[in-house]
Amino acid sequence: MPHEWHRDGFTISTDHARLDLDAVYEFLSTSYWARGIPRDVMERSIAHAVPFGIYEGARHRWIRARGDRPRHGGLSATCSCWSRGAAAACRGGS
Repeated sequence: MPHEWHRDGFTISTDHARLDLDAVYEFLSTSYWARGIPRDVMERSIAHAVPFGIYEGARHRWIRARGDRPRHGGLSATCSCWSRGAAAACRGGS
């Protein structure tokens, strides 16, 4: 079940349906840590994670919580920004 939080003009959501997978893939497939990742691999990794989308107007950020949920987890900080579906200037990740 997705959750949403609202504060100071930002919305944080765990709803997979809100993610712009085209923009996420455009960014990840050209990043130094996931260059050339196949789209289906990216989609599976998101489907089996808890995504945290951070939305502020047309700007979007995305962080993926990974793990098996009951036993362990961690954050894959894909701290990237998108503006209307195109990768914007701020990029980073771990």
